[in-house]
Amino acid sequence: MHPRIDRPPLFGFLLCITGSDEEDPENTEPRQLRGMAETKKSKKEPVMSAEQFREWRRALGLKQKEAAEQLGLKKRMIQYYEKGNRDGRPVEIPKSIRLACYALSNGIRDFDGRSPTHSTEETGAG
Repeated sequence: MHPRIDRPPLFGFLLCITGSDEEDPENTEPRQLRGMAETKKSKKEPVMSAEQFREWRRALGLKQKEAAEQLGLKKRMIQYYEKGNRDGRPVEIPKSIRLACYALSNGIRDFDGRSPTHSTEETGAG
């Protein structure tokens, strides 16, 4: 039996999107990783599916353009991520974007290297 490894909150967020919280005694994969797509490089690193990305955006009440602005992307990239492919080739959502999605979900709008700017804080010049 493997020791339990605490996972960062991102795994819990992605678990919420997948909607699976039932325990399966036959499944030895950590609960947070069940049902997640796997990368070609690593069998253990979860990836956010196109459906999960779309649900994340909708859960925050963002339009594609708004999500693009908050993630620092072009609207077209949001469309590729939600479609899951670009010109017939699969598109994987990068870890940096997945982490940014998690930050935005938790009210973090920016980070200067020392402290986050939360959505409730004023962003006026100072």
